[in-house]
Amino acid sequence: MTRLIVILFFLIQPKLEIFSAEKAEPKVWQNELRAVVKAALGGESHVLEKLKAQRELAETDIRTVEDMKFLPEIKMNINGGIVPDARGDVFFSQDKQTDLDSWGPFVRAELTFMQPIYTFGRIDNAEDLATEGINLRDRMNEIELDKFRYIIAKSYWTVNVLKNSVKLADELESNFAKLTEEVNKEIEKEDSDLDESDLLEVKSNYFMIESVSATAKNGYQTVRMAFKEITGCDSISFDMELIPRMDTSATARQIAIETALSERSDIKALESGIKALRKKAQLAGNSTLPMIYLAGGVQYAYAPGRDDQTNPFVYDSFNYLNLGAFLGMSWNLNFLTSGDKAASDKLELKVQEENLELLKTKVKIEVIQSFNDASGIFSLITKVDESIKNAEKWLALGLDNWQMGFGDAEKLIRAYKTYYELKGRRIAMILDYHKALADLASKTTTFEKYLRWIDESEVNF
Repeated sequence: MTRLIVILFFLIQPKLEIFSAEKAEPKVWQNELRAVVKAALGGESHVLEKLKAQRELAETDIRTVEDMKFLPEIKMNINGGIVPDARGDVFFSQDKQTDLDSWGPFVRAELTFMQPIYTFGRIDNAEDLATEGINLRDRMNEIELDKFRYIIAKSYWTVNVLKNSVKLADELESNFAKLTEEVNKEIEKEDSDLDESDLLEVKSNYFMIESVSATAKNGYQTVRMAFKEITGCDSISFDMELIPRMDTSATARQIAIETALSERSDIKALESGIKALRKKAQLAGNSTLPMIYLAGGVQYAYAPGRDDQTNPFVYDSFNYLNLGAFLGMSWNLNFLTSGDKAASDKLELKVQEENLELLKTKVKIEVIQSFNDASGIFSLITKVDESIKNAEKWLALGLDNWQMGFGDAEKLIRAYKTYYELKGRRIAMILDYHKALADLASKTTTFEKYLRWIDESEVNF
């Protein structure tokens, strides 16, 4: 079996040179993630339609307040029917109230309005409250949209890394197939020290190699189809060597914390909510004050079968024309209920202000954890690259020694196993690193800045 390992090493030796090549320069692929996210949100995106509807719903509040500024109450009533005819006036009439011998139509219309003149800041506060409500909805929509974007980003990295896992599995399968072929050729030689037992040993391991390869391919195809269903994108290209650089110092971590406190959407959302509560508390306080308004209206009624009564001291329900307008004041003098409402709003404001401080503490802890996770994986990738280079040198040295006749087969076997284990770990680390970067970005900054990290291949807060 020692001879088989040596043959395999000679077959894979050219592939070991990939890590001695220079790092690839940034390519067009860096814009691919941005295009994938855009494609996922393009067309008939249910996510965007939902956020748009939520925003429009918030806008209805400010339109309602604006409508209150001018003629918030203007009503018209129109009715009609039939009534008994009546001729004459208050002094003499041939008809009686109980006469039902003749009937005629009547119509009645009424138009009234109310216009606020001075509300002691009530309308202004309501308008400010509605505006802050829109700002709050914008922040909440941003949070919801970013969650979807980061799901797409993590899916993108998963597909790409699994794609490279398939390449590694294909490499293993191809090398093993070549090994089997070389063993067959060696057995046919008269001076060969290999026999049928060596061939059976190779073939007995072939199922394990194919199983690993099939598992990798099936996993990749499943994830790729799901990714295509979500984003509409199928063809993606990812260079495993393009890994965003990261400053892992304590200074960089502190900058990340400060960035999170100033840019995180949930903090901005809670700040908008607190502003809205302040306006709500002011509005509740203003509700204890009066409101001065202008009211007026027009009333008209006509019944052709009844004579119009022109005496101003006579009330006529069927023939009249009234016009009028007046200034008025309304005031809720139950100060206990209005005061309790104002006090309740102030307490609610206090609770949310304390929640904001608690959220900032929570954000600091989350950023520290996410930063340490990402920086730790980044450092491990650097170390595993060094280990792969050393494993490559180990293999090359072992092969040279074997060709000169004094190599150690056991060392070659360990070198081969170590090399492929390190390559597999590197692929897993790259996936973990990109997921950790996406998590770090979601804990510290905007998704647009995260895309710039990818575009520039550097984490820069």
